[in-house]
Amino acid sequence: MLNQKDSSSDASTVKVKPEYNELSYLVTRQCLHQEEFNQLSQYDRVKPTPAESLVNSVREFRCFQTFLGFIPILQWLPKYSLKRDLMGDITAGVTTAVMHIPQGMAYGLLAGVPANVGLYMAFFHCLTYAVFGTSRHISVGTFAVVSLMTAKVVATYSTVVPAVINGTDALLPPVDPTEPIYTPIQVATAVSFVAGCFHIVMSLIRLGTLSALLSEPLVSGFTTAAAIHVLVSQLKDLLGVSIPRYKGAFKNIFSMRDII
Repeated sequence: MLNQKDSSSDASTVKVKPEYNELSYLVTRQCLHQEEFNQLSQYDRVKPTPAESLVNSVREFRCFQTFLGFIPILQWLPKYSLKRDLMGDITAGVTTAVMHIPQGMAYGLLAGVPANVGLYMAFFHCLTYAVFGTSRHISVGTFAVVSLMTAKVVATYSTVVPAVINGTDALLPPVDPTEPIYTPIQVATAVSFVAGCFHIVMSLIRLGTLSALLSEPLVSGFTTAAAIHVLVSQLKDLLGVSIPRYKGAFKNIFSMRDII
């Protein structure tokens, strides 16, 4: 028994060095395109008929999922938890409203319409975004550049008829009674309606993906230029200076010249 144990212990301590045999392969084949490879392997892809292609396209197109993609409120509203999310949403809504009220009034004046119209601009689009919006972390609102562009159209096509004629107004050119009179609110409403129609069409054909093609320097330059436009347009009101309103190119330079 002792000899068997010794022999077994000796056998367990023996180290066997593995031997590796290296084999080298040389593979030679032609470089083929996919079409050439299909011809060489005699692969023939069966093309579906036009009727089968139409059936497959209709089968893959999910009408209900596409409809939910256009109206996301139908997805998240059934899953909304009043106990967990309501108080936080109320707090966030009140905080955002406190910011939007003065901002909407300022943008209303920037667009050339009364300040109360700016309050409507800060309210109704939030209701629309609640139905069609895709993100719960975005606070939508008016944009300063859009307000400036609207103000340009309002100043061009609206007619300001003063209720009382004073000495300064008597020097202005008389208003032709045969021409239609459009108030600034009417012009701004028409511009907003037409722009909204364009946005709906662009949304249906998914043109929002083109924003990915805009480079970062382009977006930065546009943002900086917009800030300069807003600053120059509001500088006269900030300093209490009355200057004439300019149109066309170099209007910011002319405005700064008159302010200085």
